[in-house]
Amino acid sequence: MTAMIVPTERSDEGQVLCDRLNWHFLNAQRIRSDANTIGLDAARWDRLRAVVSDLPSRLQRDVRAGHFFFVGEQGDKETAAHFLDLIADARSVRAELRAILE
Repeated sequence: MTAMIVPTERSDEGQVLCDRLNWHFLNAQRIRSDANTIGLDAARWDRLRAVVSDLPSRLQRDVRAGHFFFVGEQGDKETAAHFLDLIADARSVRAELRAILE
């Protein structure tokens, strides 16, 4: 499971516009691969679809800066807060997936 902190500055347009989609695609492919090996009833399938659909908003945080958003005191603090947030959200997502796929 990949979570991300994404900059917002135009100077870093590749990461700004594509990171969320690229990493979400990889997360979804991994989950699809795991789910493909088991039979899911309709209720579990619906729960899985909901979790995967919500991944981009749950596993991404934006920082109003360029590629080096973590440099400086403000960037440091914002990045650290996002890390703690993302760790909690990633654990929650993993627990949800475990409950669906096991």
